[in-house]
Amino acid sequence: MHLRYLLATLIFAMAIAVNAPESSLESIGVDRSILLFALVATIATGLYAFKDLGFVCLMLLLIVGANLPAEIAGHFGIDTRLLLGTLIVMVLLVTGRRIVWFLRGHR
Repeated sequence: MHLRYLLATLIFAMAIAVNAPESSLESIGVDRSILLFALVATIATGLYAFKDLGFVCLMLLLIVGANLPAEIAGHFGIDTRLLLGTLIVMVLLVTGRRIVWFLRGHR
């Protein structure tokens, strides 16, 4: 598995965790600020390592948009659930493409 897809999956998982309710994060002992720092560090690593700026920036914009407070998102007419759904579909498409590519014998 390429590191790029692992990195995209890690970014996706951290973005979902950051969007989780505070009570669920506290129950497993995770501080949201540390999780956000790890998310930023992972995105920065992706930007540096792969230079795939468009892909990583799109993921970054989707993550930021999905994490907007409700009043700010409402002011701009942004549905955060739609952005989160787009992020999920994006990661699933990339992962699915990789699985099909692998099953065809490309390694």
